[in-house]
Amino acid sequence: MAEPETTPAETPKKKKERSPSFPAITLTKALEKAGQLYVAAKRHEMRIGDVATAWGAGAKSSGTQQAIAALIAFGLVEDSGSGDARKFKVTDLAFKALEDQRPGAKAGALAEAALMPKLIAEYAEKWRDGRPADGICTSELRIDRGFTDEGARAFLKVYDDTIRYAKHPEPDKEPEAYGDNVDPLETPGGNIAVGDLVQIEIAGVATLPKPAKVRAIQDHGGQDWVFIEGSETGVLMSDAILIEKAPDGSAAPPTLRLPRADSFEGEGEMSGVELDRFTVDEGVVKIAFPSGMTADSVEELEAFFALFIKKAKRRAAAN
Repeated sequence: MAEPETTPAETPKKKKERSPSFPAITLTKALEKAGQLYVAAKRHEMRIGDVATAWGAGAKSSGTQQAIAALIAFGLVEDSGSGDARKFKVTDLAFKALEDQRPGAKAGALAEAALMPKLIAEYAEKWRDGRPADGICTSELRIDRGFTDEGARAFLKVYDDTIRYAKHPEPDKEPEAYGDNVDPLETPGGNIAVGDLVQIEIAGVATLPKPAKVRAIQDHGGQDWVFIEGSETGVLMSDAILIEKAPDGSAAPPTLRLPRADSFEGEGEMSGVELDRFTVDEGVVKIAFPSGMTADSVEELEAFFALFIKKAKRRAAAN
């Protein structure tokens, strides 16, 4: 007797492969994002929309959700509530990692954060004498732990960055950096000005592939923050190491020409940019935006405008 044919409805669905849970971003990136939240709200609670705005992202984007989950996994952010009422704030551990100036305090906080994710702590112990070659690690992760090939490579990237912070310097070696005879060029935040070349070090680990030029220094929350070329995110002055002073006369603050009152600067020469205007009683609101924005970009722009309108209403009510 012939076997009955399997109909499409009876065909079992293939399960999508999923790797075990681990932070989607490195600890270096997580610390940067925690710093952005601290600048935006200090240690107060934030809703998801405010978190996304601080990161310049959409509240519902997968990147925002993954970053939040990673910061929680590292112990840098804690959450409360659920759904639309869910709130987030920087933890005590993140506050120490960002702001504590006592010798060894930042390094200790980062070492603790590095081992907060269960899977990273497990492999830190397993590979305490050194991580094996990529091929060996990838095979173990795929065969023994159920990782996908892509997931295994992503985990090793996060692991390699994060494990550096778990090996923080011994406390008795740090006070030497605070003696009277220390060269100011080697002291964190020592004598730094706009135009200087700096390296950014966190827990004694250099985070830049090569020194970068300081383009601005600003005060936020009573702390000096350094902004380097090629990055919009500020870093604490205390995490900046002066590598080379700018030549005399080259350290003038950057300038940006103001637009004319009745038009956009370079309005006729802005390739790939669309312009729009809206007239209110007080004057003209002018908006410039890139042509052909993607759906994700429009969603992020919507989140920004929602916050802008919220702040505008608050200012209007105060007046």
